[in-house]
Amino acid sequence: MTYKIPISEALTLITDFILHPQLSAVAKGMGLGGTFTKSTFLQFTDDRSESLLLWYCFQRPVDESEQEKLLIALENHPVIIPDENPPKPSPLQIISSDHFLFDGQGTSAGVTDFFENQSIRVPIIDITINRILTRVWMYDFIEDFPPGRLNPFNNNTYAYINNTTDFEIQAFIKQSDEIAAVRYFFGFDDKAINKIKVIFVPVDAAGKNITRFADGSEPYYLDRAQP
Repeated sequence: MTYKIPISEALTLITDFILHPQLSAVAKGMGLGGTFTKSTFLQFTDDRSESLLLWYCFQRPVDESEQEKLLIALENHPVIIPDENPPKPSPLQIISSDHFLFDGQGTSAGVTDFFENQSIRVPIIDITINRILTRVWMYDFIEDFPPGRLNPFNNNTYAYINNTTDFEIQAFIKQSDEIAAVRYFFGFDDKAINKIKVIFVPVDAAGKNITRFADGSEPYYLDRAQP
């Protein structure tokens, strides 16, 4: 099994999330993704067989002036995913301060235009949060996402990219020296058991999603294919 996907497939998943009747409002008002520093991802590029573990988080507003957010939290080190029981969050997780919404045209062409012209907020600062906060947000994701209903999309509060096949995480970040950061997008796959997916995209020093390297070659992206 591989988790590497071409740009065309990634854009299809992202577009399906944005144009979904229920998730469209999420993409525009709660979140379409975020950006992590390269140093955060380098924590997961060793030659061991551990995986990159992600927690889906539905962040409630602290007061009425704030908005609800959909985001992910990363474990702060690689983990081995147990076969039987879901893992528990470690004491600390990492989230990105570069949380963004979709503000483009609600068409396939509009999504592509947004993707190709998106730029990063500088500086990127990855934030550490604790286990208690992560557990609250991840249970809210299952129990009340979208707001006011049980989650009709995902049965699990966590996801991961398995690093055992050709060391995907290591190879992804080392595709090119042009990669300066990593951005994640939410995608939608109606054929999957857990339909909301996380797609990782390399970002260059100018803050652009990389669709082609300087030598003309096309990068691949990572698709959260498990669980």
